[in-house]
Amino acid sequence: MFTKTIKTIGLILVSSVMFGCGEKATTEYKLGVIAPLTGEGASYGDAMKKGIDLAVEEINKTGGINGKNLIPVYRDSKLESKEALNAFRYLVDVEKVPAIFGEAASSLSATLAPYANKSKVVLLSSISTADTLKDAGDYFFRNVPPNKNQAKTAAYFVKDYLKKTQVAVLYENNDYGVNMDSVFSDFFGKVGGKIVSHNSYESAQKDFKSVLLKVKESKPEIVYIPGTYQGNALILRQAKEMRIKAAFISGDGAYSPELLKTAGEAAEGFYCTLMSMPQSDKSPQVKGFFEAYSAKYKEEPNVYATYSYDAVHMVAQAIKDGGFTGEGIKNSLYRVDYAGITGQTKFDADGEVDKPYSMYTVKGGKFEVLPWMPNF
Repeated sequence: MFTKTIKTIGLILVSSVMFGCGEKATTEYKLGVIAPLTGEGASYGDAMKKGIDLAVEEINKTGGINGKNLIPVYRDSKLESKEALNAFRYLVDVEKVPAIFGEAASSLSATLAPYANKSKVVLLSSISTADTLKDAGDYFFRNVPPNKNQAKTAAYFVKDYLKKTQVAVLYENNDYGVNMDSVFSDFFGKVGGKIVSHNSYESAQKDFKSVLLKVKESKPEIVYIPGTYQGNALILRQAKEMRIKAAFISGDGAYSPELLKTAGEAAEGFYCTLMSMPQSDKSPQVKGFFEAYSAKYKEEPNVYATYSYDAVHMVAQAIKDGGFTGEGIKNSLYRVDYAGITGQTKFDADGEVDKPYSMYTVKGGKFEVLPWMPNF
């Protein structure tokens, strides 16, 4: 999914994290979770936790894994690199977990991946989408497709579905925004589009009037604003106040109920790319998941909860097949061909999946999927 710019820190992990977890006699299997449960990005962590908890509950109700209950051990990253590293150290040093679900932010996944590789602990993200994670190492996996897939989807959507050619780009100045802008701008040019203005904003920025004035003066038909929901919501609200008539499009980082709350009516007609997921009536398996999730949480599952749910079931299968060690889980994941709620998942040699993105729009104060898929 999205990326938070990493703060420079002076933290050095002690050498005790640099070892793997051998399989030991135990009555339960503990797995780690590193997610933003509080602070900036908490809505992503909340979705991860709900999907993970539901999957764990289902697995344990049916006898667990090899007769042992699965126990998720949560640590709050607060979307900060220091907290994420401390969480990793605790889960590896103290809890001795062989696998960790996380992180949400691509930059934090990139920070943790070298330690996961050195420690021989699997790190599996159901949200991080930065293209650079392709080279994160043998122990890093993600069951979500990379940014290049969604940025190309957005570009093709503008040209093919909306039939527009004049786009202003206003991207968040972090790894996620820069990555998305680069792919979108390049691909949009190749399909015959034109970037009429090109600007960035900082992650902590609150006032966008000056940069939005530049956008307005370029007279775009579409404004592409790849970034996280906090900035996107303020951009939408202030653009409406400035009477900018162009349609706005972002990436999966914008997908959050918090965007709808902050932007209010200004979010109507907003578009974003999002990992594809089936609707509740597609199959008995999918329908059962939607019903179980809604019964437990009194809400429908979002895409982050759904991909996190599938991630747990994939790791559970990997433990059955390869044993409860980091190396065993890693080797099994490379062989997995899992038919889950999010479709068929098979990792390539880089721990990547090739899945499509869908287009969503805000209608009546809710995100709705559009009946359109890219053809490229």
